[in-house]
Amino acid sequence: MDIIFDAFRNLCRRKFRTLLAVSGVAVGIFAFLVMGAMAEHFRRISVQFEYLFENRIFICERLSFWAGGGILSEAKLKKVKEIPGIEEAIPMLISRWSDERMVVVGLPRVVVGLPLENIKSIIGRFRVISGNLALNDKESVIVGYDLAQENKLSTGSKVKIGNEDFIVSGILEKTGGLYDGQMFIRLSEAQKAFHRKDLITSIMLIPSPRVDPEKLSVEIKNRVKGIEVIPPSRIKSQIRSSLSLWNGLTFGAAFTACVAGALCVIIIMLVSVSERAVEIGLKRAIGAATSHIMLEFLSEAVMVTVSGWFIGSIAGWFFICILTRWLHSMGSNLFDLTPRLFVTALVGVVALGLLSGLYPALRAASIEPAEALKVRY
Repeated sequence: MDIIFDAFRNLCRRKFRTLLAVSGVAVGIFAFLVMGAMAEHFRRISVQFEYLFENRIFICERLSFWAGGGILSEAKLKKVKEIPGIEEAIPMLISRWSDERMVVVGLPRVVVGLPLENIKSIIGRFRVISGNLALNDKESVIVGYDLAQENKLSTGSKVKIGNEDFIVSGILEKTGGLYDGQMFIRLSEAQKAFHRKDLITSIMLIPSPRVDPEKLSVEIKNRVKGIEVIPPSRIKSQIRSSLSLWNGLTFGAAFTACVAGALCVIIIMLVSVSERAVEIGLKRAIGAATSHIMLEFLSEAVMVTVSGWFIGSIAGWFFICILTRWLHSMGSNLFDLTPRLFVTALVGVVALGLLSGLYPALRAASIEPAEALKVRY
């Protein structure tokens, strides 16, 4: 405990210099938290995508951000259904809920039209926090959690889709991903609302038991022309490739934080060793052990990095909270600030303090009393 108090007192001797070092670490932690929160958000979405498309085949006219772009006629659906090995073929019509904002940050808010009998196959894995998953009436709509929160919707509320009014029959639980910004209605009603009679945007296929989805995908592509067939392996590969990009950005932010923080700590600690050479020599002369000298400087280094973590964490938390609130008002989200980000950052700065303080501590411990006093006198 005495060593900690000594370390604190020594850092307070040069307040401005210590503040600069702490600020350097804080900036690195701030960058890590912001990039890490974005990576966590996209990781959660990626996990849900992978969960949704597990052992399922996706068919569309052309590949796009939503894994389904363009328009297909329902005649294509009939041809696909003729192929053996398909347990369930689910046609979908996906469209933006509103065209008022063509550019959005994050996932856009969309309406998904589904046949009544296929509703549970798509969203039956999730619970509702209000109402139910049934679309018994033509005017019924099931709303994702974020959409309900943003528009203050509850069971029984009216929602305008196209030129039609729909009644909220159920609100999904918070899934942390894709479904939070979607609403689900009957396929026939979606086609009517968006003027897409007998048209769909994509088809999701559930293969029969013991049928290889990869081989089935090849057979469908050979037998039905003019469609994009996306097997589970391709979906999983694209999801993981996108996730690797965000993990790389997070790693880059963490690496930058480490380099910037380490340089700041090493510089101020080496300067401190030079300034306190006489003090260190006197401590050695009256019997201070090498381990005691090293521990004192290591404590100072760790105290600097932990202080930087504390300030950077508070700044990052405030920034993300403010930006998230603004994004929510725009109907979007980009951040998922999880406890493990703070814990990872804390473990990292403690290790950083120990590593960056090691060389200055060794240098301080190697100072001979006679040489130190000679420098002074």
